This record gives sequence, structure tokens and C-alpha cells, in this order.
Amino acid sequence: MGERLWEERLEQPELAVVSQAFSELGQLYDIDPVTFGPYQDEIIDLYSAPWRVHHDVSHLSYLIDFTNAYQDRTDLLPRVFSDDPTTINKGLVLWMIMYHDAIQDTHTPQGEDEQLSADVAKHRLTELRLPKDHIREIALGILASTEHRFVISQNIAFFLDADVAILGAAPDRYDQYAQAIRKEYEWVPEERYRHARANVLHSFLDTQKRPTIFLTDFGQKLFEEPARQNIQRELASLEVESP
Repeated sequence: MGERLWEERLEQPELAVVSQAFSELGQLYDIDPVTFGPYQDEIIDLYSAPWRVHHDVSHLSYLIDFTNAYQDRTDLLPRVFSDDPTTINKGLVLWMIMYHDAIQDTHTPQGEDEQLSADVAKHRLTELRLPKDHIREIALGILASTEHRFVISQNIAFFLDADVAILGAAPDRYDQYAQAIRKEYEWVPEERYRHARANVLHSFLDTQKRPTIFLTDFGQKLFEEPARQNIQRELASLEVESP
């Protein structure tokens, strides 16, 4: 009961959600607001660029709301070592969220934006004097968002599931997301877009390369089947034959 109520909380103004998350990060890492302010402003400016339709501030707030709702879940990845944490390090996940799409250009090859975003994160978080092992894991999480398949920690698995949680959203919300993606690529001719988008969607359904869309146990339980249904619906609307 109430497993998916986090989506209903998205009516809270997006900027307030992001600002609250930054305040929490400041407390977690003992960074005073005066020092922290320019970093928050930079993130909001980057995600407020006019060409962003999906990868914008509302995307950040969506992932933050997901994190707030599921941060205490213990059904993440199988524990490899007995001293592995059973819940996420929220600070690390929030940093991954803030910087994962810091650089976004629909004209660049796959993986380039993620690499540049990871570089920005490493530079800024080094300035803020975060622990080196934290910066390393945050950067690895951002790089992993290129394909959403490879993980080295519970934190990265959680972050990657948050990043694709929209795939398992209610159908009407998923349709809004699909329309927003099309607008971000409005410069791409229709036929070319349909084929490229279909290839992306088929990659999520390819069980040989990706046994599941979601990496955490709870993600699979709650979102796997709705995500597959949404993807199949969009594929049918694109009217492109399977590869």
C-alpha cells in the first residue's frame, strides 16, 4: 500500500525540491550555505537551459522524490560482502543526481555528455573538498548512466534505477516523458527519429544484453513490468519493425 505515492508528491514546486536536497547535502557534508550557494545556482542554471524539455529541473526533482521515497529500502543488490551497507548513502546518490545531466547536448555522440558531466562533478566536488572515494564513486555512477547496465555499488544501482524510474510510471506520465524526449530532439527528421528512438527502446528489452531494466530488487518488483508495457506501447506508436 502506498508504494507509488511518491509520484503524487511531484506537485511540490521543482525548485523547492532541488533546493531542499542541496540543503540536505550541505548538512551531510558540513558545507556552509555561503560556500554552497554558487554550486546550487550553477546546477539550476544548467538544468534550466531553454532546450531542455525532459532533462531539466523537473527531472532532478523527480529523481530526488524517488530517492526520498525509497532511501530506506534494503532490497537493493545482493550483498557481496558481509559488511556491505544494507541501505544507500543518500549523499552520494543526491550528488549523482545533481551532476548526471549537468552537460546535455542532443547533438553529441552517446557517452560524451556523461563523460563531460562526470568531469564537471569531479572538479566541483574537489573544490568542495569531498572525500576522494566519494568523488570517485559519484563520477563512476554518472558514467554508468550511459548504458544503465554496469554497477559497482548499491548507491550506483539505486541512482540508475531512479534515472529510469520514469519508464515504469503511469501510462499518461510516461507519454508526457516520451513527448518531451521528442521535443529535445526536434531537430532530428521524423523518420530518422523513429528508428533511433526504437533502437534505444529495444535496447531496454534485449534480455541477452540487459536481463532486467531495473537493477535493484525493489525496482524490479515495482517498476519492471509497467516499464516493459510502456516501452512496448511506445514502440507500437513509432511503427518501426523490430530489428
